[in-house]
Amino acid sequence: MEKKPLAKRQVNAQAYPPAIAGGTDLSVRLTVSLSRNTPKRPVQVAPDPTGWGSAVASDGPRPDGWGSDVAPDTRHPAPDTLRLPAFAKINWSLQVLGKRPDGYHQIETIFQSISLHDSLTFEKRDDERIVLTCDTPGIPVDESNLVVRAAVKLRERFGVTAGANIRLEKDIPAPGGLGGGSSDAAVALIGLSRLWNLDRKTTDLADIGRELGADVPFFLTGGTASGTGLGDQIEPLEDAPTLPLLIVVPDVTVHTGAAYAALEASALTKDFQESILTVSPKSLKLGIFPRPEWRNDFEPAVLEQHSAIARARELLLRHGAEFAMLCGSGASVYGVFRDAETRDAAVEAIRSETGDRVLAAETLSRSEYELALGLRTGGLRTGIRAEPVVDPV
Repeated sequence: MEKKPLAKRQVNAQAYPPAIAGGTDLSVRLTVSLSRNTPKRPVQVAPDPTGWGSAVASDGPRPDGWGSDVAPDTRHPAPDTLRLPAFAKINWSLQVLGKRPDGYHQIETIFQSISLHDSLTFEKRDDERIVLTCDTPGIPVDESNLVVRAAVKLRERFGVTAGANIRLEKDIPAPGGLGGGSSDAAVALIGLSRLWNLDRKTTDLADIGRELGADVPFFLTGGTASGTGLGDQIEPLEDAPTLPLLIVVPDVTVHTGAAYAALEASALTKDFQESILTVSPKSLKLGIFPRPEWRNDFEPAVLEQHSAIARARELLLRHGAEFAMLCGSGASVYGVFRDAETRDAAVEAIRSETGDRVLAAETLSRSEYELALGLRTGGLRTGIRAEPVVDPV
């Protein structure tokens, strides 16, 4: 039976479609609301008074300096408090090509931003301290946290001594293969650059990101993108269609190092000879997405070692997912559904059978990603800037 194609949504600043993030609505019209169970203050997304206040892409430099390679406009001073989302990712495909002479693994992957997100609030301090707090027990708040390391490296790069209070609110499972820590670090670079009114280039943040983690540069791009090398060489691709997702988080931990160690030489990708960079963006069109040859090389070993993860993948497929795959090196598993109704019906069914955490989400386009973060990537400038929170949270 032939399946009907999915409809691709149109995005504009006036009617940003809702995205579901872990049971939380993310609604962006002219306001990005990051509400959870307790009231939070929104990030205001308002027209830029310089006249760049539309969601239409522009090829010219932005006069306020945000997302461009020019100094910030002193007519619009840096905010005292700023709040931004840090979106999770999945991998449409993750192939480990082999170990490099330096001991690191060469990979080829396709990243995808999704609506599930953490939230970070940045507030200026009168001293030089970087103070991180987090609402989730067990998350470190010292320099072992990538957010703090991002702040330190940003100050070192630009020779500034400014301080900041940073409040991290976690909704992305950690660890889970969804890139939460790397996304938080990337958004810390974005938010603190704005808070401290730094004269920086987009490439500066990407360079710092690579020092923090291989997938941090992706979170400075968003949408659908390929990653090569260590996963840090990012090439934007045509966006995936809007797809309902369900993420199951079994109560197990898979350490990335152990996942790589479990990959025997015979398991490394050898029959996928063409780089994913040779996949034309036109091939990522509706109707052949996801592509049947895409796979996650970690999946066989991880599923064999962790029966709970294998069961989560099986349940996603049993309850209507048309495609299911391990997230990164695990332990989360995502499923792609043809419609939100089927996805929503699967939530309680899987939760009742496993007791696992089950999160509804959907894919985010690059334009949506840029709109929520107030940045431009891949040569596109949305002209939308994230306005400061009026009062500290």
